[in-house]
Amino acid sequence: MVKKEWNHDRIRTIPIPDDDADVFQVYAQWLYQAKILVQQHNEDPKSSGELSRLLKCYIFGEKIHDVVFQNVTIDSIFAYVHKEKDGTRWYPTDADTVYDGTPEGSPLRMLIVDMFAYHGQKTWVKALRNVDFLVALAENSWT
Repeated sequence: MVKKEWNHDRIRTIPIPDDDADVFQVYAQWLYQAKILVQQHNEDPKSSGELSRLLKCYIFGEKIHDVVFQNVTIDSIFAYVHKEKDGTRWYPTDADTVYDGTPEGSPLRMLIVDMFAYHGQKTWVKALRNVDFLVALAENSWT
């Protein structure tokens, strides 16, 4: 007799009506090609475009519980940020996106705190709205 949970007739779906189609496209492409293509830095200088997309990809991986995709996304974030030497691609809304989309203790939260501690600017503090992020950033500055 087959275990009930092994029943293959059941449809297993994860609803994603609120997810960004571009993010899902990145995920589907990664499934087939085993890599995430990072766009060049020719986007609007007032937008965190590519970084924001990568952060949303990680959050999507969190939602669907795909740790391998999350790890590859973190690698892509590192590759992207190491190309930027002046911190021009960091924006307060990125921290809000991460903290709104990830649970406490998330590796992406730790990464974004470290990135803001290193690349952040004083003028950004007023634009930050997530209290948990501000607390983590303050704690980071005292360690």
